[in-house]
Amino acid sequence: MSEFAIDPSRLLNPLQTTSNRLEAQTPFTLPSEKSNPPSSLDYETLNPKPNQPITGQPLTGRGIGLAGAKQIAQFLESGKNTDNALFLAKNNLGDAGVTQLSKALQNDKLVKHFILSQNNITSFAAAGLADLLKVNHVIGWLILSVNKLKDAGLVAIAEGLKENKSLEHLIVDGNEVGNEGMIALAQAIQTHPTLKTLVISNNAITSLSLPTLLELLKTNTTLSKLDLQNNRLTDDDKRQLREAAKKKPGFILYL
Repeated sequence: MSEFAIDPSRLLNPLQTTSNRLEAQTPFTLPSEKSNPPSSLDYETLNPKPNQPITGQPLTGRGIGLAGAKQIAQFLESGKNTDNALFLAKNNLGDAGVTQLSKALQNDKLVKHFILSQNNITSFAAAGLADLLKVNHVIGWLILSVNKLKDAGLVAIAEGLKENKSLEHLIVDGNEVGNEGMIALAQAIQTHPTLKTLVISNNAITSLSLPTLLELLKTNTTLSKLDLQNNRLTDDDKRQLREAAKKKPGFILYL
């Protein structure tokens, strides 16, 4: 056991739930188009919670670091896990910790929510996440808010998404992403069969990404929510995106 004395069998999912409970809930619902969407920095604040957690020590914000990540990875590989969510935001996992977890999840058949916000993740870990997306067709939620993926990280994740068949919600706000990453990602998900939500706000996307974004809105048939707030798009860029979104019934666009 590490110095954190984590019991992974009790801490993987801080919600008191069976492995099917979350599947029956809507884990993330953006509000109406007229209001501002909630911050995606803390996934747990966006979800209805049962009355009691499995344990009084949920993993979010515990600073488990690489040692804790290794322990959880070993537990996942043991085949003993019965929960469907890994809430690991704010844990200083770093690239090494996320790479360990990504490898352990490659053959996992239960975990559907992989929450990694604020973990000092860079493009080095993105390579492992891309490999995970290529072979794991169970994970539906990947939340990477406020890390340091940058363009190289998004390019890697885009490659993984080309072979992915399960991801429904991708949250990559606040990752210093520019046009190279945005264009690669938009191209990769044009024909993605399941992706419903893309949050890529608080980045550095400019007009250079506009043609690819317009093509995405025209081509993709599954995406229903796109958050591009707090980027570097011009008023005319936003006008064109709104016009394109109007042609998609029920589509929610945040600019």
